[in-house]
Amino acid sequence: MEGDDPDTRLAYYMFVNHGWRPQQVDSLTDREKILMTLMAVKEIRGRPKPKGG
Repeated sequence: MEGDDPDTRLAYYMFVNHGWRPQQVDSLTDREKILMTLMAVKEIRGRPKPKGG
């Protein structure tokens, strides 16, 4: 992904999974971006594991 930095990854994740526009992530403070990233990681890790893999 071009622009492969933490803010871009967060914006992509929030767009794909929660319908956020990239501008919504861009307007967050650095502290809020860190919190959102931690919550996204927790959400991803909490997903059911695929069977057979």
